[in-house]
Amino acid sequence: MTDVAGSATGTASSSVGLRITGATVATPKGPQRAELRVVAGRIASPDPMPTSADVGIDAQGLLIAPGFLDLQTNGAYGIDLTSELVEHPERLWQLAEHLPSQGVTAFLPTVVSSPSTALEGARRALLQRPADHLGAEPLGIHAEGPMLAPAKRGTHDPEHLRDPDVSLISTWSRADGVTLATVAPELPGAAEVIRELVAHGVIVSVGHTDATYEQVLAAFDAGARAGTHLFNAMSGWTAREPGAAGALLTDLRVTVGMIVDDVHLHPATVLAAWRLLGPERTMLVTDAIAAAGGSGGAAVLGGRPITVADGVVRDEQGSLAGSVLTLDRALRGLVATTGAETSEALRTVTSTPASLLGDQDRGHLGAGARADLVVLTHDLEVVATFVAGRLAAHPRPDLLDLPAEVKGT
Repeated sequence: MTDVAGSATGTASSSVGLRITGATVATPKGPQRAELRVVAGRIASPDPMPTSADVGIDAQGLLIAPGFLDLQTNGAYGIDLTSELVEHPERLWQLAEHLPSQGVTAFLPTVVSSPSTALEGARRALLQRPADHLGAEPLGIHAEGPMLAPAKRGTHDPEHLRDPDVSLISTWSRADGVTLATVAPELPGAAEVIRELVAHGVIVSVGHTDATYEQVLAAFDAGARAGTHLFNAMSGWTAREPGAAGALLTDLRVTVGMIVDDVHLHPATVLAAWRLLGPERTMLVTDAIAAAGGSGGAAVLGGRPITVADGVVRDEQGSLAGSVLTLDRALRGLVATTGAETSEALRTVTSTPASLLGDQDRGHLGAGARADLVVLTHDLEVVATFVAGRLAAHPRPDLLDLPAEVKGT
């Protein structure tokens, strides 16, 4: 399968050269006043002499960060990825066009436990990238299921749950579009499946699990390197049994996803987790569903009816069923809850998920990196988003005046 992320290079030649001045740039060492140059869709080394080919942008008083990565999104803006992509592959790309409005420039479309045709449909949709696509880049599928523990299935349909088996994942590989897989490690056959997935380049995340602390550590030994929505749908941490949550919080080998929406985690829980994980191991995700970006009411997840009321998403049994969160709001929530420095908080949606993916092109603004960048207020409100140097969203034109050449790219 062609590398989906690499397909964006076809758009780079159509982006204009940019010289962005006046802004504070988020760097691993903290915010710094710096100029950014974009040439052919990538960050270029500073040039003390402006050229006639550069289009100037004055971003005085604003903050520039790498584009955000969301590694768990089930849909948004009326689009349910699990149930729609078999018959409507274009819906993947329609979602991708919306995501830059929240600063997202790359994502993993997530398929929940469902018939195998849903995952195959999502993989085929990856290959049908429109030639004129301008939006976030899907970097492969996050298969959240079907190898999940029935006791911790949440809203996943029990009819579609399966025990781990190498025959089930015989066609799953990073090269063929499966980038991340959530697996419950206590299930029979899980260790063998984890090793097989890792051998084929798939990142394995522990989640929807009732595993003991020791069983989760065994999954890490087999190659699992992430955790799916910390504390939710997993064995908790008690005085004498740390469970899955305790293993994820204390093992330095893993990156841990968190949904910071004032629903999935109590603020005190977020603060405690942040102090243990820090920006190197905390990865914010939305777990967004089709109703995200909308006005609430009836919605679906994996084709099953769910309800949104007062910002809380639940299925017919009352279980939490994803969120209506956006990644920029999650970022602001993390800062408000923990008091994290802006540069550290930004790592949770940039360099940390990029590092988990092994993606050296994204998550930073060093010379040679993709020019995926977000212009923000210092309160982390999205002003404009660029993908490979092209303007993909401009939700606050009142805060950033852009030349016509930029608006037309």
